[in-house]
Amino acid sequence: MTPIEKAREALKQEQSRREEFYEGAAYALKLVEAAQVGEDERPKTNGDRVRAMSDEELINFYFGGCDEVCINDGNSCTDAMCREGMRAWLRQEAER
Repeated sequence: MTPIEKAREALKQEQSRREEFYEGAAYALKLVEAAQVGEDERPKTNGDRVRAMSDEELINFYFGGCDEVCINDGNSCTDAMCREGMRAWLRQEAER
C-alpha cells in the first residue's frame, strides 16, 4: 500500500469514526430531550435498542445474534440470510 493509499484509508476511518460519534451523540441527545419532557425514553425499534447498548452488550449481541435473527430454510445460515434477517429484526418494534 502506498503512502497516499494509507493516508486515504486513515482519512476514511477517521470520517467513519466521526460519523458514528455524531450518530451516537444525536441519539443520546434525543433520549435526554425525551426524558426532560416526560416521554418514554426506551428505544422504539430493535435498531434503536442496539444503538443504545453498552460495549459489553454489543459484544454479547455480536457474538450471539445470528442464530436468533437468521432467516434460513432449516439448513445452515448463509451470510445473505443472516444479513436479511438482521435487517428485518432491526426494523421491528423493540420488545419492552
